[in-house]
Amino acid sequence: MIFNLKLIENGYLRVGVIGSSESKKVQMLSAFDGLKFQEVRGFSSFEEVEPFLLQGKIHWVFSTFKDESGAFLCDFLDEIYSQPIGHPMVFSALVQVNETHFLPDAFARGLFSWHPDKGVAEYSRQSLWRLKRKVGQVNGLAAMIPYMFYRSYLKQKSMWDELVDLCEQMIRCYRYEDVIKLHLVEAYIRAGHGKKGKSLLREIEYFEPSLAGQIAEVRRNVLGEEPSKTESLAQRYQVKHAVIVQSSLDQRNSHREMLQEFGFERVDCFESGEDAWRVLAKEKVDLLLMDWKLEGLHGSCLLQRVKISSAWDFPVIVYADRFREQESQIINQYSVAQVLPTKASRHLSSMGISWCLVQSKEPTEALGIESKIFERLGKKDIARAYRYFEKYLKVSSRDPSKEKYLKAQIDLAERNYLDAKYLLMEANFDSKVNSIKIDTLMARCLLELGDFQGVLNLLKRIKKKSPQSILVLGILAKAYARLGDLENAAQVVDEALAIDRGHPWIRHTAAKVHLALDEMKAAKSDMEDEDWEPVTKDSNNLASVYFENKMQERGINLFKTLIDLIHGSKIAASLEPVLLYNLALSYSFQGDRELAKKHLEKCLVFKNSLVVELAREMKQAFEDEKSPDLFFYTFAIEDEHPYQELEEGQVTGEILNTGTEIDLDDRVFLRGLVHAPRALGKAS
Repeated sequence: MIFNLKLIENGYLRVGVIGSSESKKVQMLSAFDGLKFQEVRGFSSFEEVEPFLLQGKIHWVFSTFKDESGAFLCDFLDEIYSQPIGHPMVFSALVQVNETHFLPDAFARGLFSWHPDKGVAEYSRQSLWRLKRKVGQVNGLAAMIPYMFYRSYLKQKSMWDELVDLCEQMIRCYRYEDVIKLHLVEAYIRAGHGKKGKSLLREIEYFEPSLAGQIAEVRRNVLGEEPSKTESLAQRYQVKHAVIVQSSLDQRNSHREMLQEFGFERVDCFESGEDAWRVLAKEKVDLLLMDWKLEGLHGSCLLQRVKISSAWDFPVIVYADRFREQESQIINQYSVAQVLPTKASRHLSSMGISWCLVQSKEPTEALGIESKIFERLGKKDIARAYRYFEKYLKVSSRDPSKEKYLKAQIDLAERNYLDAKYLLMEANFDSKVNSIKIDTLMARCLLELGDFQGVLNLLKRIKKKSPQSILVLGILAKAYARLGDLENAAQVVDEALAIDRGHPWIRHTAAKVHLALDEMKAAKSDMEDEDWEPVTKDSNNLASVYFENKMQERGINLFKTLIDLIHGSKIAASLEPVLLYNLALSYSFQGDRELAKKHLEKCLVFKNSLVVELAREMKQAFEDEKSPDLFFYTFAIEDEHPYQELEEGQVTGEILNTGTEIDLDDRVFLRGLVHAPRALGKAS
């Protein structure tokens, strides 16, 4: 039965005292003077106190190891706990130096605490008073008291292996008690398991920055390290460049001074989010400190630009006092490292920065592997990402609820959309990952699987949770565009542009929608001086999707719009032969051979070997009055190195939505940048 520690803390207990002699009993009774317990009675033997314990008239026994008759405390504990008792009780022992070897057996039998016997009542009183203080510090966890007393004995005797066992048992019961983990760090290191101890210390440092003082004490007293001074912090984590975006000049100056003391070589300060973005978009940054409420570009917009469009990943500290619900969703969705009060003290800011650097530069083993998985996926190195995932499964400290989410990310990169979909459906039930992240990833899966209506339903639900999310609005606009509902696509794009017209990713999405609507002027306004190549490539693919979904006129119009856009200009010039070939294929599908041949002849002017060969063979088929078989399938063309020549067999074909292998001699729309000769095999 669990003992209510409040009874000790508030003195609502009847105490029984048993001494090895009459004088010892008097000394122990005197120790309770002034401690304000409900009743304190003296007994001569364990046998005498037993009926009082069984009837609930005594709750706490404070005794020596032997009573006046010579009976032994451990034997009495065995006897009393073997009986059915309907109320809680505890036992404490006054222990002489030559009796400490009895303590392991006593704690194994249920001893609550032990107190050194110095032969003086005052010393015992201080020891009992310290027990009452400890009781008030353990948040009602009764087992922590005997743990703390037993730990002190094991430390005193340098029994480090036994202490490791004790700490590990306690952590199994109280997995979130970081203080016990700190004790385990010391036990590991003293027992000769230094690597395990340091790894666990990094984990505590990562998750519980409030223990910074105790962590520093462990580093100093156990590891013999001098805690890193603030001046060497940047050097320790190999960081150089920080950006501060804050409205208050005083705060900017204060934080700049603090970061320079930390050792940052370059600290850029800005009042405006737009000015800060010019640096964040182009230069490598190691840390960003930003106000949530900024003039002009709001903090939520700057955060989304950083997380979606920046080429680098770095920790972000946000200063804010209050968030609306939709703003909280943005904070959660984009994994802000730390949120601090607007007028946070220098000490609090210092702690926040230290924690962010520990998070990003010294992650735990599991989090380190997670970041490597995402890094490899970002570089399209799927094989290595999967090897890291297999390592992740072997890490005991991993979060099992993230496994499905990480595997779904890999399946999505491998175009195993159906597997990814089912994993994400399971992850939504048991994962600690932010649900909007899972739903957004699910939307991408459904988009690739061709379930556009499913995407719309899902994204409308996400939009209600996070109406300010640029990423959600962009994917929703793409889903509408692929369904051919360009009016709704344009409306969603306008919503996103109203939130942040300067966001590169949403401007690209807006340009694609306006091109599909044949609004060239609007598309050029969206793009300004941006690189057109990825937008043109995606729009070419969208036109192919229209054909696959029997919206042929819309597909032809988009191909024509794209050709008009790039013809005679430097905009994505390498794609013009691909677009001409696809337009010829479109006219051929409609039975208009003359227009098809006209565009094939334009295509033959170019030197792109693959496209020219396919165009020449199609033109020859027309002249021989043959009808080439026309199939409209999607090809999985790798685009990591689009200009590199691929060996035959590296590119595989798959039918949209099913993944079924197809004959590479079938006629297909060209998607992406295809410069590899014969990469798609011979056309019929």
